[in-house]
Amino acid sequence: MKIYTLPAQDLTAADQAHWSQVQAANSTIANPSFCPEFTLAATEIHNDIEVAVLEFENAQRGYFPYQRTSGSTAIPVGYPLSEMNGLIAGSDATWNSVELLKACGLKRWKFDHLVADQTSFAPHFHVLDESPYIDVSDGFDAYLEFLGGHSKSVLRTWRKKAGKLEKQCGPLRFTLNDTSPQLFETLIDWKRARIALQGYADIFQDPKVVDFLACITGTSTPDFSCMLSTLYAGDHLVALSVVMKCRDVASVWIPTFSYDHSKHSPGLLFHIELARTCAENGITRIDL
Repeated sequence: MKIYTLPAQDLTAADQAHWSQVQAANSTIANPSFCPEFTLAATEIHNDIEVAVLEFENAQRGYFPYQRTSGSTAIPVGYPLSEMNGLIAGSDATWNSVELLKACGLKRWKFDHLVADQTSFAPHFHVLDESPYIDVSDGFDAYLEFLGGHSKSVLRTWRKKAGKLEKQCGPLRFTLNDTSPQLFETLIDWKRARIALQGYADIFQDPKVVDFLACITGTSTPDFSCMLSTLYAGDHLVALSVVMKCRDVASVWIPTFSYDHSKHSPGLLFHIELARTCAENGITRIDL
């Protein structure tokens, strides 16, 4: 196997097209974070994004994007906002993680959401856990039936909260791709207020984090899109989130809600309406 590296912005159109083909053929890397568009958006903000290209003996190739933070240390592209980390390669590809890092000139790669199927990295796992998602492959009604069979209280809460919110503020209206002005600023303001309330470190203090999010939001190609999705009750914005989509997989990214309407569980209502809309638009899985 041959491995070489290059700056991400030097990827050719043919490289990007092949990357997309490799990703499309492997369901374990279907999350939008693995799209070439995600990595290329990061190059608009950072000048230290690199890609290792792996050439396997069967003439197949793989791609390992990373951001070099120092001479021999790297993090996943988009960190700390990256949803999933790992190598973009065929499901039958094999490689040695130590040799990969060595070829990149790295001694350390810090990951936190690595795909567990990539067992070449298994010696370096610290915690193995399930990643939650919503399955709407059989349609929205089938999803509601699944919820009813596993947690009737969730359905009761959804219907009760939705009814009360509509009575107080007006009918619910969900928009998958809302291009209204000032929504991005509202998202950041609400998210930072929540972070302050919870006492967490505010990642949005870093201008490059906000710049990357602003840069990728609105991106749209045949395989990838990044949108602002909203839920209104009448004229009241009650919840919104950045939602990325890659082919038939969506990912809820940076969700937040109005605390003036928190008693109505706007987060729950948002996710239910998102599931309904995604199912109507051919999306089969929503990563959470």
